[in-house]
Amino acid sequence: MVKIIFLGSAGSSNVLARGGYSAGGLVLQFDGVQFHMDPGPGALFSALQAGINPKQTTVFLASTSDLIKTHDLSLLIDTMTYSGIERRGLLVAASSVVNGNDESDASLRLLQRDRLDKLVVLKPGNKVGISLCEVHPVRVDSNDNDALGYKLFFPKFLLGYIGKTLLTKELLEDLEGCDMLIFDLPSNVREDENMKSLSLEDAKQLLLSVKPKMAILNGFDLGALKYDPIIMCRELSEATGVQCIASKKGLMLNSNALLSHSPVRGFK
Repeated sequence: MVKIIFLGSAGSSNVLARGGYSAGGLVLQFDGVQFHMDPGPGALFSALQAGINPKQTTVFLASTSDLIKTHDLSLLIDTMTYSGIERRGLLVAASSVVNGNDESDASLRLLQRDRLDKLVVLKPGNKVGISLCEVHPVRVDSNDNDALGYKLFFPKFLLGYIGKTLLTKELLEDLEGCDMLIFDLPSNVREDENMKSLSLEDAKQLLLSVKPKMAILNGFDLGALKYDPIIMCRELSEATGVQCIASKKGLMLNSNALLSHSPVRGFK
């Protein structure tokens, strides 16, 4: 069984500034391994609130150098390594997180980088094995040219995770077969054409193509909060037949729930 704990649903600093929101990413617990994906602002405090021991994290997955996704990465690595007393842990990350690029500086501080036991910069075509899990990159079209999504192959469970991205043929190909799909949906419409992100219509096409058993909406901007994430979930479920849930801090799910989920009422 894979346990999934969400540590926040904010997708921008504008949402964080409203108060009551966090962007701590999500934690996966499986086979004695604790993964932390995209630990953004508030990750450490939100983990403690959820009863998660951050010192038990051994794997970090970082998809982009965007501060909303990796602001607390170095802090959590410092916590995991007891401020460098122990050299431990694995970071699997997009190149921009480690090396920076033309759009942004690296998110990972050099001091914490040296405290890791292993660092893997994942690129399309590569993969990495962690215990009984295999991690594959997902090609995305984001404002961060090095950003990527993740496809995690667990025994009997396939999880897809993407942040902000446009809908592309490559994205649909890479997410094929996912049982659960977690993706950012900042708003019902793409309010800023310069921001590469999904709209509600894009999300419908995504779900109709991938056909996961369950989808979790995440990374909300002000547009999503104004429209209401619950309404977006309802519209997506009615249009696609996929059970959709709006993420929030403290939401906990497990892979076994997918085996007994009920079909969406009214969908034909």
